[in-house]
Amino acid sequence: MNAQSNVTRERPISFTAAMTRAILDGRKTQTRRLMRDNDDSACPLGIAGDRLWVREPWGYAAQFRDANAGPTGTVIYAADGRAPGPRRAWRQPLYMPRSCSRIALEIIRSEAQSLQQITTTDAQAEGYLEDELFGDARQWFARLWDRLYAQDGFTWEANPRVWAITFRLL
Repeated sequence: MNAQSNVTRERPISFTAAMTRAILDGRKTQTRRLMRDNDDSACPLGIAGDRLWVREPWGYAAQFRDANAGPTGTVIYAADGRAPGPRRAWRQPLYMPRSCSRIALEIIRSEAQSLQQITTTDAQAEGYLEDELFGDARQWFARLWDRLYAQDGFTWEANPRVWAITFRLL
């Protein structure tokens, strides 16, 4: 047995404000991430039991009110609603340090699959919230996927290989 197989690893994962809200509301328990190099031997985000810390759009509350405020103090999150001041001071998820993250997830399962293998139940677990425009969770997910990846050529129609990751909020 590999000596590291009993070690819980922790890695960052980025989400939009809307998907972070879906996690906090209990609607999102899965995510699909593009598989790079079609290597389905090991998910780069981890295996069952590993943890993910969520990076999300964030900012320092003082910087929404004062352009000269330093990067310290209370951290606020775009997923929670409106900014507390007139300035737009949201920072990209990529730049969130671990110390500012408020959400931890535990990976339940990670598996390689083709994008279009997603079931309706899986699409619902991606954070789907039924509305008049999208009465079908798979259609909604296909549209969401294309908004994120079509510009790079990884469209829904292209059916790329992905990592399907199921998680639970800790």
